[in-house]
Amino acid sequence: MGAMKSQNENFNSARPVTHRAEWVVVDQNTILQNGYVVVQDGLITETGKGKKFSTDSVMDHGNGVILPGLVNAHTHLELCALKNRVKSENGFQAWV
Repeated sequence: MGAMKSQNENFNSARPVTHRAEWVVVDQNTILQNGYVVVQDGLITETGKGKKFSTDSVMDHGNGVILPGLVNAHTHLELCALKNRVKSENGFQAWV
């Protein structure tokens, strides 16, 4: 029985891997229907649409969506005034 590859191995492969999906969000102005993303060594090297790929290895994600990683960069500035004023044995997170 062969060992199963993790999803990360497919994204960090030394050889290029094409990830195809019904929708590929490249940036806020570019959304590709029937698109693909080529990943090599953990980096995106190509995006496009259609069924002609530049690699032999293709992972088809069906009618899914491939999009950039999302970052939750929000903050609660109003809580800055409480720095060093809140006493909690379990720390600030437990207090909130």
